[in-house]
Amino acid sequence: MKFYFWLQYQRFLRKLHEWGVHPLVGIVVMVLAFGALSTFLFYKTTYAIWIYIALLISIWLTNIEKIRNEQLKLMFNQGIYTKIRLIENALVGIPFIIFMIFKQEFLAAILLIPIFVLMSIFTVGNPTSLVIPTPFKRFPFEFVVGFRKNFWLILIALFLLFKSVSVHNFNLGIFSFAIIYLFGMSCYLQPEKEVFVWMFSRSPKAFLLHKLETAMMCISMLAIPFAALLMLFFFENVFIILGAFLIGYIFLAAVVLGKYAAFPNEMNIPQGILFSMSITFPPMILVTIYLFYTKAIQKLHKYLS
Repeated sequence: MKFYFWLQYQRFLRKLHEWGVHPLVGIVVMVLAFGALSTFLFYKTTYAIWIYIALLISIWLTNIEKIRNEQLKLMFNQGIYTKIRLIENALVGIPFIIFMIFKQEFLAAILLIPIFVLMSIFTVGNPTSLVIPTPFKRFPFEFVVGFRKNFWLILIALFLLFKSVSVHNFNLGIFSFAIIYLFGMSCYLQPEKEVFVWMFSRSPKAFLLHKLETAMMCISMLAIPFAALLMLFFFENVFIILGAFLIGYIFLAAVVLGKYAAFPNEMNIPQGILFSMSITFPPMILVTIYLFYTKAIQKLHKYLS
């Protein structure tokens, strides 16, 4: 068991080295980012605790996939296997629970304990065998795969949207709108295999334009109905809604370009820091887009001409 966790730790360190980040710096940045994003969430909405719980449970769900756990059972006996599952889920849950206690959400933290135990014991079937209908089937893979992996984000957004209408809380509605764009960004976090870029007979600029057009069309299928409902019930804030609509498109474009600026690797920590700074100071997003675009062109020249 010790070797298993040592191996996972070494894989984590190797990933940081691939990103060109010192392990200590990377760990500190991740801790600070987790605290900052958690604080921002609880500042923005009174329903943050429910979003927080749903996010933690969704991460735990990724650890109960059947094939992965069958592989662990082949390597370890039942006792060690159960300990590994408990430790893995605990390592994920501790930061969330500590922040809940800091925010004095004691009941929510206590209620997570039986959920934690159950998710450490049971496994589920391979989620990829479950075909979830998606409205993006005529588009390339990003939104199709993203929808089937992170559809729960859309469910949370819908819940918050209808809750904002029922209690007439515009800020909650805008937050639900932001979750839709967060879902869109999540579709572009994982790079595809190099062959799926190489197969395009386009120039790097044309390829990026195609990817941006696809992203905008797909996110519009979700964002436009949300924006329309918000305008219907909060028409006095129509200009704020239109502004949020436009800003969401700009940030999604930045993530698409950032994906190919790091291609064929995943987006690295420096890129993440630059993107986070743009969220803190939105005008900086234009600089971020320019840097991501120029870097993406350089990266794609290897695969496209």
